[in-house]
Amino acid sequence: MAQKSIQVLPKAVAVVSCRIVPDQDPDKLFRGLRALLTQDPPWGVKVSVINQAAIRAWMTSPKGPAFEAAMDAMQSGFGRKPIPIGCGGSIGFVGPLAELLGGAPALLLGIEDPQTNAHAPNESLDEGILKNLTASLAHLFENIGTLPGGKVK
Repeated sequence: MAQKSIQVLPKAVAVVSCRIVPDQDPDKLFRGLRALLTQDPPWGVKVSVINQAAIRAWMTSPKGPAFEAAMDAMQSGFGRKPIPIGCGGSIGFVGPLAELLGGAPALLLGIEDPQTNAHAPNESLDEGILKNLTASLAHLFENIGTLPGGKVK
């Protein structure tokens, strides 16, 4: 009878990503997470936690000419009034990019349906919704182009 062998890997690695909210301090969050993960590891396991990036959450007020143009464009493209929900604040490059562009408003249009499975391996978007989004973007470019003096904020 052949013996079965069991292999125990000597090392394991995990990448942990935390989405934060505007009033949260990413460095404080990291310190708390590191303390939790290293306080009492079982079986003599050695745990090391490395902070690879810490970016503050970003938030803007959805008011002003650019947002009004976007809301109007979405209504034109989808045929119904859009509902702003306020999300995307932990997309790391948005805040610094908006700042680099002189405080230009960042319009994040998260378009999805219940079957979208956003950020999942099987993420998708219904073709009809994609067509409505395309029409909305055409209206948005027209609306932005007609703002007095090109003022978006």
